[in-house]
Amino acid sequence: MKTSVQWWNKTKSDEGLLNKWLLNQATCELNAEKKLGKLIDMGGVGVKEFNILKRIASDEGNHATWLMELCLNRGVPPKVVKTSNRYWKKTY
Repeated sequence: MKTSVQWWNKTKSDEGLLNKWLLNQATCELNAEKKLGKLIDMGGVGVKEFNILKRIASDEGNHATWLMELCLNRGVPPKVVKTSNRYWKKTY
C-alpha cells in the first residue's frame, strides 16, 4: 500500500490523475451538500444543530463550486462523475 505522500506525489505529477481527482472531489462535495440537505429536511434537530448543518451544507456547495471552477480554468469541462459513496453509506 502506498503512503498518502506517495499517492499525492504521483497524483499531482500526472495531469490526468489530478484532473480526475479534482472532478471526484467536486462530485463528493456536491453529494455531501445534497445528503446534508436531506438530513436537515428530516427535522428533529434543534436550532443550533440546524444552523450548523446548514452552514456545513453551504460550505460543501461552495467547495464544489470552487473545484468545478478550478477544473474549468485547467481546461477540464466541469462535470459530475460517477464515484463511490465513500463513507456516506456508513454514516447516512
